[in-house]
Amino acid sequence: MASTCATSALFSSLGSTIGKVAFSCEGCSKFAAEFICNHSSDCLKITAITYSLLLIAAMVIMNAVGISYMVKSMNIMGSTSAIAVISSIQFLLSGVYGHVLFNEQVSMLWMFGVAFIILGVCLISMSSNEVVTEKHIE
Repeated sequence: MASTCATSALFSSLGSTIGKVAFSCEGCSKFAAEFICNHSSDCLKITAITYSLLLIAAMVIMNAVGISYMVKSMNIMGSTSAIAVISSIQFLLSGVYGHVLFNEQVSMLWMFGVAFIILGVCLISMSSNEVVTEKHIE
């Protein structure tokens, strides 16, 4: 149950991270200029477009896989609980990816916010599990 939510969040957040790289890659042109194109301007343009298209395709695939796991999670847990769990995991992962991959700053306030979000999701999940158990008992 939680694994499908985590898988959905993982693929969806990877998709958005890949999208960020696809549309804002400053180091890619330097890499292409030095190692692939030997500073040829035509080659740089073609390489940049090809690289962006490959990353956009990867982004679409990651988001499609994330959506398919989200639907599975909603069938298992119910839509409200699944969306809350997936959104909180995505929020956490996007912060981790931003810090690790893009050197974005993570403040103490952000960490407290994530902790409260996770606590709230745990409370929502526990209450929805109790409702499901009560329905099965009746």
